[in-house]
Amino acid sequence: MKKTISIILCYVMIISPLITIIIDVPEVSALPGDDEAYIHSIDLLDDEHDSMLDKQLNVDRVYLLIIKANSTSGWSNTEIEVKAWYDGGKIGMASNYPAELESHRNAAFTFIYDPETGTAWVEFPAGDLEVKIINIRDTIPFTNSIDPEQAIHEVEIYFYIGAQLLAATGDNFQSDGSEYSSEKALGLDDPWSWDLKVTARDRNDHSVFNSTFGEFGIFINSNITVYGTPEAYGQPGESNIKMIGMSMLSYSANAVYWVNISCPDPQRKDGSGSIPISNLAVRLVHPNADGSNSEIAEEPTHFTGADIPMLVWNGNSMMPLGNGTWSSGPFLSDYNSPDNYSSYIEWWVDIPEGTSIGVYDWVITMTIECDSYKHEYPLYVNGIHVEDTSPPESNITEVIKASDHWTINAEANDNHSSVTEVVLMYRYSEDNVNWRSWTVYETDPTAPWSWDFDMLKHDGYYEFLSVAKDEYDNVEDAGLIADISETNGLGLDIYLIITIVIAVSIVAIVMVKLRKRKKE
Repeated sequence: MKKTISIILCYVMIISPLITIIIDVPEVSALPGDDEAYIHSIDLLDDEHDSMLDKQLNVDRVYLLIIKANSTSGWSNTEIEVKAWYDGGKIGMASNYPAELESHRNAAFTFIYDPETGTAWVEFPAGDLEVKIINIRDTIPFTNSIDPEQAIHEVEIYFYIGAQLLAATGDNFQSDGSEYSSEKALGLDDPWSWDLKVTARDRNDHSVFNSTFGEFGIFINSNITVYGTPEAYGQPGESNIKMIGMSMLSYSANAVYWVNISCPDPQRKDGSGSIPISNLAVRLVHPNADGSNSEIAEEPTHFTGADIPMLVWNGNSMMPLGNGTWSSGPFLSDYNSPDNYSSYIEWWVDIPEGTSIGVYDWVITMTIECDSYKHEYPLYVNGIHVEDTSPPESNITEVIKASDHWTINAEANDNHSSVTEVVLMYRYSEDNVNWRSWTVYETDPTAPWSWDFDMLKHDGYYEFLSVAKDEYDNVEDAGLIADISETNGLGLDIYLIITIVIAVSIVAIVMVKLRKRKKE
């Protein structure tokens, strides 16, 4: 008599519900003359033990595939193969497991179960990334008293479906169709689905086999995150400031997708001002980024307006490896590959003239869209530090002399903030050659900037300069160069008198000589 083989495939995760797929057929022994291996039933179950054949599955879940089978040649001589693939719209005999596997890493998988060793493994794709076998169990629900070797086995395979297995809408699942069938044309009657083929075969002669076919779908899934807080430091009027640090983009999708970035206008923390987002520019750093798949790949590109998105990645190709990973861009979706690259976004900012000093924050929103599904990830950033690092300027404008003091007036200004004080300094010389050291006279803390200078103890020469400081403690570099010079007292008059006397004497001498000549 013929043995019956029963297979169950199940995917289990600690934090995810269990999903099981089961296909049942009558538990009968194989008859002489029938195929040596025989599939009696299969089913795919979820955590509530509902059949998921001809239904859509969720990613990041564990499911249970149950296979009931036996073999006339003995169970230890049998091998179970489970193949699944995205049909791309094909049905029946036209739908086949892909011949070129690496280009279908997220669109096909194969499990092998060896009853002799009781082990199962993922034969494709390598690395257990897109799918993973969690557990396996092989039992005999009912013994065969006539021939125990031909007893029907129930094989349960618990397996995990990863986030990047290609989505299949399954919109056309036939409500009146068979959930599974040994006839390919009947079992694979729904386009745009995942096709399932379960085979029991002789472990040494694969030409001896029996197969059953079924279908399931996979829901669209996407995830996205962004890390990193770019910062900039600059003054009003500075442009093309490259920010310190970049944003690292991580995402995953199992359908054709678009990744966009958008931001509002950065706002001053106290709400008193903003910087137009059009003053910010971004550039995608990735070896595969170019003008065909990104709007921001060629050069720093300015935002066109608040909350208006720009295209970071256009994942218009899902085959072979265009579905992204947690750290790469289109066409490099195998995150176990040595050719893996991260997606980074560089930032630049122009700070307009007249921008108030302070820290400006904004929200970076990364969005991934798959069909009508959208997933957003906001990241709050307070990274634009508008500073005043330029010193103010001042200058003494006039000296008004009185008999016992002088009134000294000055002006001061700062391009980005307020002047908080101006210091008056002076120095003295008797001969306008040998000068004493500069001395601080007095600090004026409020405008208008003015001093009553009463240090006129000596006749001679006086020089004055002013030094201003702003509210951010930027101090004017006056260079100890005088703004203005003045003279004071008798000492200066004597020099003037001597000069006049000498001039008069010379004139007198000349006049005397002229008169003598006339007399002669």
